[in-house]
Amino acid sequence: MCIRDRYQRRVHGEFCKTGGVIEAQPNCTASSISSPSFSFLIEPNGNIELIGSFDRFAVRPFVNGGCSYPQTSLANFNFSTICKAVGDALYQKGIIGYVTVDLLAFPFPSANATHPLFWGIDINCWLTDCAASCVFFDFLMDGKLDTQTGIYTVDQTGEKQRDEEKALNQEQRSFVYCKYLNHSGLATIQYKTFFHMCRIESISFDLEKRKGTTFILCDSLQSGVISVM
Repeated sequence: MCIRDRYQRRVHGEFCKTGGVIEAQPNCTASSISSPSFSFLIEPNGNIELIGSFDRFAVRPFVNGGCSYPQTSLANFNFSTICKAVGDALYQKGIIGYVTVDLLAFPFPSANATHPLFWGIDINCWLTDCAASCVFFDFLMDGKLDTQTGIYTVDQTGEKQRDEEKALNQEQRSFVYCKYLNHSGLATIQYKTFFHMCRIESISFDLEKRKGTTFILCDSLQSGVISVM
């Protein structure tokens, strides 16, 4: 059976009966396609606040497994401008709260352009897992997000340092967030034992340097699933 016959059978035999969504696919290799997203908050008075930008990664096709922050797929991308445009349009429709916009970025197909093309593929009007990880990261770092570039920096100097010295000691921070790690052994240990085993393996978070590994409980340890940043 040829591809056309299988396609016709699937469309007329399954798709037309149960329904579905047809999405466009960039005409390039899968390895050259990236999945950046940006999250922002629409306040009740209409103010727009950028939460963060990140690149999503998939554990298998069409299944998101987490994100890396900040996004690197769209260089020189002004997030404050696009957040303002999308946020204002949503606010006019009566939408407030957390919003995440998912994009697809891919090389320009007909020219050697330095900046890739991007498509908007989804708008999530709630606090997604990846957006929540940005909020958690900001709590841990207590730094500053550049709303134009999406880059996050922390100040490593003391409070008594001059402004000029603080500007020279800004360090960029980033993270990788994995939503679900499954291990059957987690269901058989207690919290105290788990973190003791982490310390033995030098897995910890330095509160002073604000570097290291943190765990996020998406359920109890007895479920055997945990998130890691």
